[in-house]
Amino acid sequence: MKNVLIPFALAILISAGFAADPPSATDKKTQDPVVGRWRATNTGVPLSLNADGTAADTRTGKWVCLNPRATPRKYQVTWGDETIDTVSLVKNGKELVGENQDHFKLRWTRIPQ
Repeated sequence: MKNVLIPFALAILISAGFAADPPSATDKKTQDPVVGRWRATNTGVPLSLNADGTAADTRTGKWVCLNPRATPRKYQVTWGDETIDTVSLVKNGKELVGENQDHFKLRWTRIPQ
């Protein structure tokens, strides 16, 4: 009886290990498409929009998606210095374009991983 149960138990354990997606694959499926590294074309300064909703360049801030079910998606980044950037994700997720609260035009290009 033991000889039958051991292979059966091993088969269950092995199949359970292959059934679950690794955490990184699951995260990428649910991660917002804006998450990543970007370069501001007017300054050349790289910036990060992080999965936890934080943003960073030479400043720190927070970002939110204003219309998660629409295309193109629109985002608002509120920086610690009270600057507010509103941008839309375009060109198959490779650019963010928009303006700040003073109507200064913005264009950020994705930095390849």
